[in-house]
Amino acid sequence: MLTFLTFCSSLLLTSSLYASTYREHCEPIGENKDYIFSLLPQLHKKTMTQRLALISSQLLNSPYAMYVLGDGANSSIDQCPLIRLDKFDCETFVTSTLALALSKDEKGYEQCLRAIRYAKGEVDFLTRHHFTSIEWNLENQRQGRVRDITRSIVNNQQKAVFKWSKTQIDKGGWLKNLSALRVRLIKNTQKAAKLDKLKQQAKQYKKIYAKLAYIPLTALFSKNGDPQYNLFAQIPDGAIIEIVRPNWNVKDKIGTNLDVSHMGFAFRHSGTLFFRNASYTHHKVVDEPLIEYLKRAQANPTIKGINIQIVLPDARC
Repeated sequence: MLTFLTFCSSLLLTSSLYASTYREHCEPIGENKDYIFSLLPQLHKKTMTQRLALISSQLLNSPYAMYVLGDGANSSIDQCPLIRLDKFDCETFVTSTLALALSKDEKGYEQCLRAIRYAKGEVDFLTRHHFTSIEWNLENQRQGRVRDITRSIVNNQQKAVFKWSKTQIDKGGWLKNLSALRVRLIKNTQKAAKLDKLKQQAKQYKKIYAKLAYIPLTALFSKNGDPQYNLFAQIPDGAIIEIVRPNWNVKDKIGTNLDVSHMGFAFRHSGTLFFRNASYTHHKVVDEPLIEYLKRAQANPTIKGINIQIVLPDARC
């Protein structure tokens, strides 16, 4: 963990967080896939928000682990399973929940997972959405699955309270910085050669200036630390909450700066707005009050606010 509790970004790989062999990290520990897939036909008749809530509730208390998903046994770089539902990091929890919500059966789930997690649904390490703001968000917006509503949040004077995060993301620099730990093979051979070949792809990527709207913590809380409930009330059930760190300086660690470090869902229970997320701190998928979560976030100077995406009612894969 680099800083605070909102660390999840799977781009921030360190050897202490990453198992050294395929067997240690990639083999499922016992899954409830069959049970979850059995729920899909009946859940598909419910609203999108209900589907997201019910499916994600089935994943509560699942263990936290980084890099639980790979690109499958046919991948030349990451042969960890394409599908598993026994462990999660923040992105795989959100992606898996969304894919399940859009599916009627196991076959549909794999199709949806490919569509959500990879450019044009083409499974490859380089087409995987490694960067939340410029890849995961934009592609799923283009495909009509999610919409950014951050700019629609207004104060009591009906004025928008969002700000813009501007971050230089260097995918090529990130690729050049990758270590052999990123090459996960069932048969642990030719890792160095495959890593070198992967790094050679870096030159095709130009630096991108990512622009992402966020609601500042300074708007969500008064100077005295009081929550601005009128703003929190505008967050819909089932919304995807992303923790925003504008131009977060981690280039020396991973080869690029970042702007999103964590993500999860917002759900209300008995009048309280909860943040359902795969938590590094709690080592599992948990519900925690969003207001309390963000109060603690104020202690970290790099965390500036939240981005809000909604899953569209008619979203498809």
